[in-house]
Amino acid sequence: MLMCGISAFLDEATFKEAIEEIAMMLYSLQHRGQEAFGISVLSKDRKFLVMRSRHQLFSLFLKSWKKELIEKKVIGGIGHVRYSTTGSYSAPSQPVLLESNDIKFSLAFNGTIANYKELDSKLARRKGEYRISPKIKNNDSITLANVLYSLYIDNEKDIVEALRYLPNYVIGGYSIVVETNEPRIVIAKDPYGFRPLSYSYESGFYAASENPALELIGKKSWKEVLPGEIVSYDGGKLERIYSERKVEPSPCLFEYVYFSRSDSVFNGISIYDARINMGRYLAEYAPVDGDVVIPVPDSGRVIALGYSKASGIPIEEGIVVNKYLGRGFITPPFQRPLVTKIKYNIVEEAVRGKEVVLIDDSIVRGTTMSDLVPKLKLKGAKKVHIRIGSPPYKCPCYMGIDVPTKSEVIAKNDEKVIAKMIGADSLIYNSLDNLIKAVPLRNLCHACFSCKYPFSEKSSCEYIKMLIDRGGRNEI
Repeated sequence: MLMCGISAFLDEATFKEAIEEIAMMLYSLQHRGQEAFGISVLSKDRKFLVMRSRHQLFSLFLKSWKKELIEKKVIGGIGHVRYSTTGSYSAPSQPVLLESNDIKFSLAFNGTIANYKELDSKLARRKGEYRISPKIKNNDSITLANVLYSLYIDNEKDIVEALRYLPNYVIGGYSIVVETNEPRIVIAKDPYGFRPLSYSYESGFYAASENPALELIGKKSWKEVLPGEIVSYDGGKLERIYSERKVEPSPCLFEYVYFSRSDSVFNGISIYDARINMGRYLAEYAPVDGDVVIPVPDSGRVIALGYSKASGIPIEEGIVVNKYLGRGFITPPFQRPLVTKIKYNIVEEAVRGKEVVLIDDSIVRGTTMSDLVPKLKLKGAKKVHIRIGSPPYKCPCYMGIDVPTKSEVIAKNDEKVIAKMIGADSLIYNSLDNLIKAVPLRNLCHACFSCKYPFSEKSSCEYIKMLIDRGGRNEI
């Protein structure tokens, strides 16, 4: 259900220290989710304390806690920042809390379980055996907790073994953190490795969606969780095993284009280097006699820098962005036009009388470009040539990105039609071959650009086809 940010730790701390440390990691991950946040901490007496909020995450740093709560001893916690990709935008945030006589665990994940409705109907819930919150229906994070508990029971009450067999049931992608009251932290990636997840095992155990979140809290040494890997820590021993299911890993190419921070590393590849390469290859593929390269902040900046270096056209910061509005792509649809309208302003001195080469990472719905091109021309740009670091975004993603139907994407039209629609003098996308060359990995998921999904099983392919045919998000 979510492209989001997750964090976790297992270490001794006070409640206040735990909240602040989780919140600091989440604050570094708000580019992955900004609608809401949730935090769960495990006290030393093995009880979970859960808070969920649709307010700004920074409010946690200013909150006044009761003295007895501030000094309460805890031994771990997990956190989550939310960006909805399926279901209702008003649904409660993760973490999910499950409590039974055998085990209590808190769960948060980044990704989408595309077949969650089918799992709900086919896997009989063990009624009366456990309680789960938040109490909502038709939600893939709730389904994930239900399936995980069922597998826990079926595998001799072993949560690690449950995660080993989880990929046999789910279609989609996940990077997941689970904290149990044993206590134990278990983190895992689906076998395809769609989404990033890193951990540090120095003093205590810490995990986050991206490595800069770990570096922010002073964790200099970190590792990436590998596709299909399960890492478990019980406060004394670190164990690493792999999923029972074996597939060819295919990490998400759009992570390199847009989602991940430029200072992140994903599959050993620097996001910054990948984006520089995208810009270099784009300059060779789509040259133009421009006067100035203007990046669309923030995600277009590094690609624009690569384009400028390769083309020799000087780069300038011609667009000022309002930092208080967050990322437009992960804004709920009903807010996007307004957010885009008030998010950007143009520096007239940078563009007046010039042919502008406007660089962005991608065009999905066209909302941003439809706002920027008229603003640039109003400020005196002679021409606006749009160059995009990735190919046309064509197809829905069922692994964690919020573009559920082909009707939403502007690339249903060709480049000349799109250029005319948004008022640009020219528009050229990068090629898929160039994008793959910019991220030198053996295999990548580029379904959003190519409509070729990585799932190999016939049933999975048929299920994805059914989703495409019926279109639309799985509404709560």
